[in-house]
Amino acid sequence: MSVNWHLLDKPNFVKRVIFVWVLSVFTWTLWWFFHFAETSLREGVEIAAIIGAVNAPVCYLLGSMMSIWKDVQVPPTNPPPTS
Repeated sequence: MSVNWHLLDKPNFVKRVIFVWVLSVFTWTLWWFFHFAETSLREGVEIAAIIGAVNAPVCYLLGSMMSIWKDVQVPPTNPPPTS
């Protein structure tokens, strides 16, 4: 089975995949926070503590992925001519 690696060679492909993944995880956790706050039988401070406890590792994960996104090298579109 051969793998088509040409897709990974396109400029910004990896950066776009990371960005879409970060955006989807952020959206999913935000909807989870709203759903948890609406359906929980706990009081306000307990809900806030649970959401904060879940939010801390999620923010760390998203921050790590965004730092990887920032460090991904994009090949130049027009390389300078060599003499």
